[in-house]
Amino acid sequence: MKKYAKLKCSVCKRTLDQLVNLTHFVPNRCNITLGCDGLLKIEGYTNNGNTIRSTPEIGVTNWLPRGSTLSSAVAETQNQLVKLSTGTLQQVILAVKNVDAIADPQSTVNLPLIVEDATPKEYRKYTFRKTVSTKIINGIEDGPEKKTLRYDSTDLVEVFVNGVKIDNGTSSGQYQLYSNTASIVPPNSIYFNDTLPGSNTQIDVIVSKASVVTSITLPFRRMISDNSRVNLGAWEGTDYVTVINGSVQKWYLYYCDISEHTNLPLNSELRISSDLLPVLQDGTSKILQLSECAFLLSVDGVFTHLDQIKSKWIPLNELNSVTKYLTIALEDSVKHLFATELSTKDIFPILVASNFYSKSAITTNLAGNSEASTLDNSIIIGPDL
Repeated sequence: MKKYAKLKCSVCKRTLDQLVNLTHFVPNRCNITLGCDGLLKIEGYTNNGNTIRSTPEIGVTNWLPRGSTLSSAVAETQNQLVKLSTGTLQQVILAVKNVDAIADPQSTVNLPLIVEDATPKEYRKYTFRKTVSTKIINGIEDGPEKKTLRYDSTDLVEVFVNGVKIDNGTSSGQYQLYSNTASIVPPNSIYFNDTLPGSNTQIDVIVSKASVVTSITLPFRRMISDNSRVNLGAWEGTDYVTVINGSVQKWYLYYCDISEHTNLPLNSELRISSDLLPVLQDGTSKILQLSECAFLLSVDGVFTHLDQIKSKWIPLNELNSVTKYLTIALEDSVKHLFATELSTKDIFPILVASNFYSKSAITTNLAGNSEASTLDNSIIIGPDL
């Protein structure tokens, strides 16, 4: 016996399998979509009351499959920024893995960065839904605004098929655009190299103005023993850090004072590119791998060696994704270099700093801890607690 009636709404087009009730009156108002004024009409009967439509009818927007939970949107956690430049000169520290016995004190490292404008740009989105096999799309979209697809040769055109971005090109699985020259693609059209299946395929096209991409170079100088720079930064006076990663490695320190570079672009995203690698200049030019360089961090406060952060750093090969990049921003009207917090990596065992000269500090001698520090060449031992 067929116990379920297959109902379909006349407005939202969603379906419902409802148990047949021969003893009570059942209203035929749509109770599938909140606020829908449609009427439920019987399309047939079935023994299984679990038929759920998994794709929307053409023209229906803001649709969720039955069984989905519609929860209030939670604000996405903002990608916090970590300050890389500290001290009165806004010093940035770059550690470079050394392959030679001694790092040349006159050497420099030039770090090229790709500059991308982070200002939100205007765009147009077109939505097409196809129930038959599709090779080319153009004309009026199926979205609610019924816009006509258009673009020119200077626009950035991005295409998504069922939510998956595909590339522009001539290979299988890619799409082509009109190119103003001999082309198989008509103007204002998207041509797919492979025919798309006709099973409720949704195609989203986003058209925006292409960003102007430029590059800058940050010069880093080798850290040396310079009394005039004492306490200008937490890592000032540090020769190298020791990294234990399967073997004992020395990573020599280089610094860049952001205060010397007044032309750095504000509020832009600065990214590392595998096509533009850092260059070590020590009489000859040597290309450095991104995995051989890392930014060191420090507490934003008093600029002594006590403010060094030795359990985290930012390898350059981490700065190449949507959420991992550098940026120049103002803090108290001063330009600083920041990195996104997602770029930081834990390091264990922690870094061990080797200095050009003895550091002065006062520490408390805790119970069971005989460690002491020096201040003006005198041993300072705090009281046991």
